[in-house]
Amino acid sequence: MTVLEFGEVCICDLSLSLNSSKQTIAPLVFIGKEYRNGSLINRFCRVGKKPKQYAFMPFIVVRNEPALRNNAAIYPTQYVFFSDDIAPIKMLGRIQTDETLAQIRTAVSEHRKDVALVMSLCPRCREDFRTDRETVINRLNPFHPEKSECDFCQIRQGYLYVIYKKKIYRSDKRR
Repeated sequence: MTVLEFGEVCICDLSLSLNSSKQTIAPLVFIGKEYRNGSLINRFCRVGKKPKQYAFMPFIVVRNEPALRNNAAIYPTQYVFFSDDIAPIKMLGRIQTDETLAQIRTAVSEHRKDVALVMSLCPRCREDFRTDRETVINRLNPFHPEKSECDFCQIRQGYLYVIYKKKIYRSDKRR
């Protein structure tokens, strides 16, 4: 396996991911390694298109990065996990701007759970949010008939959805 560093952008097959049922290839940003169930895994953030509408800003807008498009957005709350023996398909480059790297580090370390996002999602991308136990997804306007390009995969057409993290009520705050 190639040695990945924080902020490297690569293309991966999401069907090989430990937490995704998608059958697509997408760009991801490497954010670190962690141990889960006794094995080392790689943790990535999703990269997609900047949404047209949003309640808060749970993403980082990328500008002037040679590895990504100008209208790209990094979603630090959307993690993708791969086992350490699965190599990325292709390395696109590294995020060059120190400001963007600092924003990613801050967003990943904060784990902001009180954010809401309005995104256009196709049925496949919507299922990724529905299967996540910590995410709640609702249609923004059920009577709105128009579809637009999916903000996640940028391939298929979909409706607007409001996405937010569930609040977890526990006596202890460890997670």
